[in-house]
Amino acid sequence: MNTQYMKVNPNELVIDLPVDEAKVIELMESIKAYGLLQSPNIWLSGLRIIDGFHRVVACQRLGLTEIDCIVTDCDEEAFWDARIIAAKPHSTVSDERLAIWIVDSWKASKWYKKADLERMKKELDSLIYVPNIPGDSPDKIAVAQALWDENAKDDVKEWFAQKARKWGVDQSVVFRALGFYVLADPRSIFHPAQGAIIAGLKKEINLSVIEATALGFQSKSNWADIQENKEIAKQWILDARKGNKSGLRDYADNKRREDADVFRKNADEQREKANERYQEWAKTPAGKAEIRAKELELADRQIGNIFIYLENLNIMGLPEALRRLTSLIGVIENKMEEAFPDHVKKTRVNPIIAENIELRRQAEEQKRKIESLERALNSKQGSTKMLPKTQAFSSIEIEAMA
Repeated sequence: MNTQYMKVNPNELVIDLPVDEAKVIELMESIKAYGLLQSPNIWLSGLRIIDGFHRVVACQRLGLTEIDCIVTDCDEEAFWDARIIAAKPHSTVSDERLAIWIVDSWKASKWYKKADLERMKKELDSLIYVPNIPGDSPDKIAVAQALWDENAKDDVKEWFAQKARKWGVDQSVVFRALGFYVLADPRSIFHPAQGAIIAGLKKEINLSVIEATALGFQSKSNWADIQENKEIAKQWILDARKGNKSGLRDYADNKRREDADVFRKNADEQREKANERYQEWAKTPAGKAEIRAKELELADRQIGNIFIYLENLNIMGLPEALRRLTSLIGVIENKMEEAFPDHVKKTRVNPIIAENIELRRQAEEQKRKIESLERALNSKQGSTKMLPKTQAFSSIEIEAMA
């Protein structure tokens, strides 16, 4: 940084900040009375004022065309350093003005100049994104992006420390001015498992700070899905780069539906192929033999179940079941004739057999009534009252049996 005194026309100097009118008037009176006692400091490259805004404005209003100035030859970053350092002791310089100059100083840094601002703007436009970098302005996002870069983050952190020392301010002042937000290590910001996935994608697909921020905040309400399937998070980012603008939750739901459809389609195709293979195998001698053996085994098991059921069937005292049993015999005969038409002659139930069954049923009924009458006759309590009826009833019964 080189400095020298030069004669400069104050009207050619850039006034890029508002001034205090009372201060300007006070300086005009002083310059008229005593001349310009302290020379303004200006930047040679851009004719911008480092120190002395009010003095330059006072000289302009007095109509002066030439004043002595300290002219500093330096790069842009050094210019902002000098302006901030010069302004710091002045009580009239507000914190807001310092913050603006700190941002301008950052814009002059090599990391800001390397930032791909066009890409950042596209990412902000393409992602459904909950911001955590205040204001989303490119200069502030460039800070986070520089810290996100593994090769630059340590140097950027040192830049913050050096500027704070040089400007005589706390680092927090610089952080606040730039909307600073640490994303150098996502595991320190998000849930540990969430941060690990984001850190992994950072290396795998060159995840940018904007994409990481969007993924981190979008996945808060959908984290279980992302934790189980990192590929959803990865594909969401990759598709967003191609123009997809759906939110992470909707995207994950759509992916699950698509995956389910693919699974069903694959399963249907596998079943169809398996059925084709089975049909081909069933035509071979070995296939036919095995199928016949399985069919015989199944038939034998089913007929055996019928035998077991009938052996355990209790129909004593239920003559109404005769009709159902007779129908069952008919079904069995039909089944046999259907299966073996050339070997089985269909027979019908013999009506004489059915009549004998009915007579046996009636005889059993008469037997039960006689037993009932005998119990009544043997009862001491009912012998006198029941005897006439019993005799009458018995003679009727005897006649019916004759």
